Amino acid sequence: PSPIKSATTILTQPEKSSLKSPSNESFIAKDEQNMPSSEFAYNHKIETIKMYRDTLAKTKDAGLMFDFAVFLLKSGLEIYNNDIKTGKKIIKEGCYYLKKMAMKGNVEAQYLLGDVYSNDTLKCQNLKQSRILFETAAKKSDPQSAYRTALCYEEGIGVSRDSRKSLTFLKFAASRNHTLSMYKLGMFYFK
Repeated sequence: PSPIKSATTILTQPEKSSLKSPSNESFIAKDEQNMPSSEFAYNHKIETIKMYRDTLAKTKDAGLMFDFAVFLLKSGLEIYNNDIKTGKKIIKEGCYYLKKMAMKGNVEAQYLLGDVYSNDTLKCQNLKQSRILFETAAKKSDPQSAYRTALCYEEGIGVSRDSRKSLTFLKFAASRNHTLSMYKLGMFYFK
């Protein structure tokens, strides 16, 4: 048996603490047994969001803020399927933190926010802003952002088509060992 207990094992086995119900089961396990799994997951996500907010208010750590933004986006998408209003609110908060970090020059946040804006999955599509964020991150030596910027210029996504700029960004990304850029560049030279 593994020395690390799974979350299910921890939640369903009695705890050795002072928080016991009269039947020797933990309160957490008892609550989980009476609650549908989707409702339990929803409540757990909301509690996690509250804890993240509290911790973030105390520390102002950029890494924590990024992790929180990613968690908000993922949670918002999951919740959106059942509760559109709450899902949109959570997604909007995640985008708020990404914008805050992107404005301070965080390359990961610029790329992720560009990715969020590039598709309508999170219900906030903005192709022009997406291309601007990709290009900003690319200029800070991010090969994935350079590749996405090249695609924007090649296809005219959020900007007018410009094959020279596309080629410039592809070359840059390929020089940083970005595999898709190397392939696309090779195909360009092959033709």
